[in-house]
Amino acid sequence: MPGVTCGYCNSSDIEVLYALSNGSVSFSRRRLYSISEDDFCFSDAKVLKCRSCGLAYLFPKPDADYLHKAYETMEDSLYLAEEKGRAKSARLLLNKLSRIKKTGRLLDIGCASGIFLNEAKKLGWEVYGVELSSWAVNYAKENFGIGIFRGNLKDAKFPAGYFDAIVMLDSIEHLMDPLGCLTEAGRVLRDDGLLFISTPDIGSLLSRLMGRYWVGIKQSHLYYFNKRIISRILNDIGFKAVRFSRHIRFFSLNYLLLKLIPSKIRPKVKPLLDRLPFISSFLLTVNLGDQLEVYAVKNK
Repeated sequence: MPGVTCGYCNSSDIEVLYALSNGSVSFSRRRLYSISEDDFCFSDAKVLKCRSCGLAYLFPKPDADYLHKAYETMEDSLYLAEEKGRAKSARLLLNKLSRIKKTGRLLDIGCASGIFLNEAKKLGWEVYGVELSSWAVNYAKENFGIGIFRGNLKDAKFPAGYFDAIVMLDSIEHLMDPLGCLTEAGRVLRDDGLLFISTPDIGSLLSRLMGRYWVGIKQSHLYYFNKRIISRILNDIGFKAVRFSRHIRFFSLNYLLLKLIPSKIRPKVKPLLDRLPFISSFLLTVNLGDQLEVYAVKNK
């Protein structure tokens, strides 16, 4: 794409991967994010891909001040409606993490309402979180008794080598500066600590088959990773990816049905589905092979 260079490797060999013509509003009429919604904020958005390093990203991006405000003021009732499934997903992941790190200080970057931290606390972890949303921070305090730092990781000013484990659950793709956040994570992680990342895998078979209709392509995802580029980025800042796997999650039948319904008619259908309590309580295991888990340690 003429005049555009990769923000990571500076290559000018850029292609338009997807033109996202289904945007809901133009840049001149911005609205705030809701993470559970899939429609695009911006009608002229594209996903670009660097042919050199493989990094893909949203273009143009919202400005940093707008993005910060969007997350500060975000509320998402649909996210909370899935608390039972998200807690079950957290327990499964914590079981995996325990094979590498049993307990200690754990930091969740972009921790939302603290569901994962609450499950970790039950297992004896000393838990910390970083989150921009005031609504989510208040929810964690009022419902789980967990104090979360409201702001960015760098602003929290944690001591060097403070944490035994750091997790980033569906957060790295939302960041304006993922490299800066990972660098700071490396500073506050112990030398023998564990970094865990889960993120949509744009290199997955499902992503390649579905193209721009893949569920991983959404308004709030600024960057898209695959195994090769995430390994390269981690290596460049002093980490080594030691294991990859596919991320398993649990969602209610209600939630999955809503995801299949076009966003324009979803508000009309949701009250009808809410009258059927059995579909809200019935959890389904979701593993489509398109959600990447990365386990990384510091290079020594």
